Amino acid sequence: MPVRLLSAPWDSGVHDARKGAGPSALLRAGAADRLWARGSRVTRTALGPASDWQAELRTAFELQRAVARSAAAAHADGELPLLLSGDCHLTLGMVAALQGRGARVGLLWLDAHGDLDTPEVDPGAYLDGQGLAMVLGRCWQAATATVPAFTPLPEEQVVLVGARDLDPPRADVVHLHVDLDVYAPSIAPANGYAAPDGLPAADVLRIARQAAARVPVGSAALASYDPSYDPAGRLRDTALDLLEALASLPD
Repeated sequence: MPVRLLSAPWDSGVHDARKGAGPSALLRAGAADRLWARGSRVTRTALGPASDWQAELRTAFELQRAVARSAAAAHADGELPLLLSGDCHLTLGMVAALQGRGARVGLLWLDAHGDLDTPEVDPGAYLDGQGLAMVLGRCWQAATATVPAFTPLPEEQVVLVGARDLDPPRADVVHLHVDLDVYAPSIAPANGYAAPDGLPAADVLRIARQAAARVPVGSAALASYDPSYDPAGRLRDTALDLLEALASLPD
C-alpha cells in the first residue's frame, strides 16, 4: 500500500529539540527507505505550524490541524498515513482524519504514561501529558473543536496499554468488581455469555494485587458464575483462589 509519511518534529512548541528531534533522526536512519524496500511507494510530508509565532499552545493546536488535513489528504489519495511525531497529542489529528471518512474510530494507545491529565489537575502544565484526555474530550474542547472533523472519542472505544508511570491515585479506596467471564474460557466458561480469549488466572491475581499496592481495596465482588457451564469445577476453584487472595490483600 502506498504510504504518506508525515513528520512533525516538535516538542512542546520547540522545533527539532528533545523529542522533537526524533522524527528527523528516524528519517535520517532510513525510515522512508525501509518502506520503499518492502514495496511501498512513499510520499514524505513535513508539517509545521501555520504561524511564525511559536507559542506552545498555538503551535500545538495548529499542528493538530495540520496533521488532520495531511492525513485526510492521504486517505483521499488511497495512501496509508504514518506519523512520526515529537508530541503524542498530535495523534488527535490522525483520529480526526479517520473520523472524516465517516468511520467509527477505535484507539489503541500504547504508552508508559496515562496522558490523561487536564489543566485543572496538572501543576506542571505539561500539555503533552494531556494528549489522551484531549482525545476523550476531557479538556481543551474549544481548541480541539477547530481540528477538522474531530469529535471526542467515547471511552469505550479507547484502550490504554503499557501504562506504568501513572499519577498518584485520585481515590482513597477502590471497589474491585470481577465478572468471572473475564477469565479465559480455556479454564472453563463462566456462563452462557463467555467470549473468546480472556485473562489467565495469574493475570487476574496480579491486577488485583497491583491495584491494592496503589489504593486500598475496600470491597470486592465476584459475579456471573453459572456452575452448569463448569461441570469439572475448574473455574469454581479459580474463583475460590481469587476470593482467598482478595481476603489477604494489604489494607
